[in-house]
Amino acid sequence: MELVLNALFNKDSEEREFTLMVFNPKFLAKGGWIFWLMIGLWALLIFGDFEWVLISVHL
Repeated sequence: MELVLNALFNKDSEEREFTLMVFNPKFLAKGGWIFWLMIGLWALLIFGDFEWVLISVHL
């Protein structure tokens, strides 16, 4: 992962620190997975077929 971060971001940049925080296993264990769940649901709503989620909620 360090190689990817080095290629994408300058060292000590805010974007790099944010990326490290978001993919940190401790962050995910403390509830950060909710962050990714919300992004995924938003992406489904905007770009995908979200109808199956709405149907399953109404069952």
